[in-house]
Amino acid sequence: MPHALARPRLGLGLAAVLALACGRRGAGSPDDPSDPAMRAIHARMPPLERAAVGQGPGFVEGGFVYMALKPGALQKYLQSLPLDPDTAREVSRAGVDLGFDPRVDDISARLGLDPDAFVTATIARPITGTMPGVREALQRLGSSPLPNPFPAAATTPADVAPWPAPRPAPPPEPRAPPSPPQPYQDSAPVQPVQPIAEPWKPPPPAAPPPDQEAMARGAGSLAFHNRVHLPARDPAALPALLARMVRKERPPEIATLCGQIGPSEFCFGDASALLVARKDAAAVVLDLFFFPAGTGAAWDPDRVTAVTSGLAAAPADLPALSSLRGDFAAYADAAAVPAVAELYEIADAVRDLRWYEPQQLAERIARALGQRAALEQLRETRRLFTGMRLEAAVDPETVQVTMSWEPADAAAADLAEKTFTRPAAGVGVPTLAGLCDGALACWRSSGLPPLAGLGELAIGLYGRDERAFRDAIDSAGDFGAVVILLETWPSALGMLERWGREQKGMEAGIIRTVLDILGRVEGFGGSLRSLQVGGRSVQTDYVAYTRVQGQDLALFRSLVGLSSMRFSPVTVAGVDAKVEAGAVPDADAPVQVYLVTDPGTLRLGDKDVEFGWIAAADGQDRLKWLLADVERDKDTNPAFYGELPDLWRLIGSFDDGPRDVGFLQSWLTGRGFRLAGDVVGGRVRLDAEFARRAAPAK
Repeated sequence: MPHALARPRLGLGLAAVLALACGRRGAGSPDDPSDPAMRAIHARMPPLERAAVGQGPGFVEGGFVYMALKPGALQKYLQSLPLDPDTAREVSRAGVDLGFDPRVDDISARLGLDPDAFVTATIARPITGTMPGVREALQRLGSSPLPNPFPAAATTPADVAPWPAPRPAPPPEPRAPPSPPQPYQDSAPVQPVQPIAEPWKPPPPAAPPPDQEAMARGAGSLAFHNRVHLPARDPAALPALLARMVRKERPPEIATLCGQIGPSEFCFGDASALLVARKDAAAVVLDLFFFPAGTGAAWDPDRVTAVTSGLAAAPADLPALSSLRGDFAAYADAAAVPAVAELYEIADAVRDLRWYEPQQLAERIARALGQRAALEQLRETRRLFTGMRLEAAVDPETVQVTMSWEPADAAAADLAEKTFTRPAAGVGVPTLAGLCDGALACWRSSGLPPLAGLGELAIGLYGRDERAFRDAIDSAGDFGAVVILLETWPSALGMLERWGREQKGMEAGIIRTVLDILGRVEGFGGSLRSLQVGGRSVQTDYVAYTRVQGQDLALFRSLVGLSSMRFSPVTVAGVDAKVEAGAVPDADAPVQVYLVTDPGTLRLGDKDVEFGWIAAADGQDRLKWLLADVERDKDTNPAFYGELPDLWRLIGSFDDGPRDVGFLQSWLTGRGFRLAGDVVGGRVRLDAEFARRAAPAK
């Protein structure tokens, strides 16, 4: 039954990879400096100051994504980025239309904005006042009987008789005698063309039924509302720029709509979008409405109501918004996904009705009407998170970004820490400074959290069989993945873990054995010290390791014995451990695999456990460096860490690397990328940095 095992095998592997980022216990507040993980992260990525956003005036209730940014800080960083010639030319052309050069001019001053104040925005807020009527009309249309595809055909004897009556073949038609030869003429005769007295005109198209016309107008009033609040030193500058860029009169229908929504500094659009700019106490407020159905008219009363209700939207009261920090911050609210998906899918269905055959219409309508119920079914579980937040701090040399999932409540935060906690065994692991300083690339992670704990979260739909989940995710469409990403992925991992336990057969047993081995691994890591790739030649200096128990060393030795590799005892000067070595044949670069058994044992629970290393390196010197020269940490903090200390040095390791990105050489030299993952304060979080740092002293 390989088909039945395909998804559990893939899913359990995915569970293992995702769990690496949260394999130890977090504690304290989200940025508690006393937390061991935060201390380790800040040691490699000294934090920039992040100002609090607060409850921004651009945050309105019912939105999907909330954003805040400081235009001055982002402008300085973006203008420091080098551009390739093609991009620089396009930006220069855009500057002609804008009236200033975005590469060098003060954009905030040109737009009249306050560079140090937060611009706050709400993205994709559904306006669905006409949704009930549209759904009812779609329901009636989808349940109506199909039209007769052959309305002119009458009943024939062949339709009612058991077999068609035999009919003799008619005799062939006699051939006409050949025409006599015609005399040769210098020119072909021209027959006069009779003028057409009255050209044919196609009949006028039939008017749509009143029910469909009402449905089209209602769907045309379904809107996505976006609001941007821009603190301004000169509130007249931005509306004046917008008016100058449009340079044309408003269509009559847009003028009618703008005249009914109240006073504004700028109002322009078409049948599918409308932009309204207003002044508000030293600020400019932009409201952008999208009407995705593409039906109805701008002057429809329901559309006027949709726009005026959007302009009068109430402030948002989500607790997560009051704690946003940074020069750029965003929060995606998972609770808004069903409404956003419903509006998009219903509007798309109404827009596409003209393209569907009658036989396909019912299926398309059923899919659109059932999507929201499928999304709600995906959410009916123990949700640990309510959404995802992103916070960034920026200066000309550094960008630091933190992405985390927002706990639903204090109990959910405690459960997240419990679920993604791996008790530390206390085995020594190389320090991050030892692995990363002077390297081209480095990484280190703790072991996986107990996967069995994920099964407790597999309730509701996630506690059912594979067919039920597949049907629900198919009905949910593309937004099903959004729901899982924002709030229910722990339940999805628990479901995959449960499927793996319930599968029968040899392959499932092998998968469970491999996962048991991974569950006993105390960490992974490695350091790439040098690399030179040219043609078929690869020269490298590296080491990678896995920290394992003694029983898994023996199991690995037995499994490798099935191949052509053989291990033999070796002595490594300066290493006080039992070492066995084997070479990987036919590798492009030198690969030596080492099995190292530590002296002594560690007490785990009620028994003494032997630990060791499975390492791969280019030679014994690098193995000695790992085991004897690099300092050790007792615990692995953070749970995952990876670093590319000098991006240009890495690019320069490839013969053709600098060819396409030579314009970035001076900017990338000394700049590195760093990524860390852990659970802190009940939040599963990823911290990333792109910055230039001084090389550590040797």
